[in-house]
Amino acid sequence: MAKKLSYYLSDILSENIGETPEQFLVCRGACIARTGFQKYKARELPQEQLAGLGLKFNPDDEVELYRPREEVFHPDCIASFESKPVTDNHPPGDTFVDADNAHEYEKGHGREIREGKSQLDSGDWPLLADIIVTHGDLANDIRSGKRQISCGYTYDLDYKDGKILQVNLRGNHIAIVPKGRAGAEARIKDAAPEDKAPVAKTTNKKEHHVSNRLMDLLGLGLRAKAADAATTPEELAEAAGEVSKLKEKPVEPRKSEDRSKDDAHAEVPAKEPEKKPAPTEK
Repeated sequence: MAKKLSYYLSDILSENIGETPEQFLVCRGACIARTGFQKYKARELPQEQLAGLGLKFNPDDEVELYRPREEVFHPDCIASFESKPVTDNHPPGDTFVDADNAHEYEKGHGREIREGKSQLDSGDWPLLADIIVTHGDLANDIRSGKRQISCGYTYDLDYKDGKILQVNLRGNHIAIVPKGRAGAEARIKDAAPEDKAPVAKTTNKKEHHVSNRLMDLLGLGLRAKAADAATTPEELAEAAGEVSKLKEKPVEPRKSEDRSKDDAHAEVPAKEPEKKPAPTEK
């Protein structure tokens, strides 16, 4: 029997995206990876492992790697992505998220990593996750249509039946990107319709409450002024107009911390440590 997943949400934005009272986004059933072929530049691959398999390529050659179902859905692969950080694009260069830099790159986390029960349109099989986004800027980017996913992970190479295989996949982070290597199928569900894109929220709930309370107090003062026999009808009309203008004026949103990011399309180049597998992205 399938496990029923539930979250406490204060706002349902679409079938698969909701918002908690803290304005965190919950994106259910996002495809974070898939089986099948993916293309890499030869220079991104672990050179020592290629040589060990007797394979030679020029640095700019395009190489197709194949990811079998038994590797993508291996219990160790699934467990390795559980609760791993969600990032806004990939960290720069060959940086992986760890205990020393998580405060800089982590914008949420992935949970309930699981095998998809139906094939994608491509015929490949998806690895699914519920994405919890806790950072305001990234949440707004997702509301505005930034939906594709690209994972940072390690792997080994193998060669079998004429295919170069990715094996021993182990997750490090789940990046929300404009364009991922795994293609448009690796994405958060519920892309915005072209004629009505989601509007990023700009007013903090606390500020909205303060603004409404201010209007209440001004209204009380206006009613008190109306009870004053010395107040003329012209003065009341002028005061009401001023209150109306204040109410129409939008509250200036609080700004989140500034972000400086490298090229959003930059891919994670492969490391070549002696014993550890090479990091890349899905």
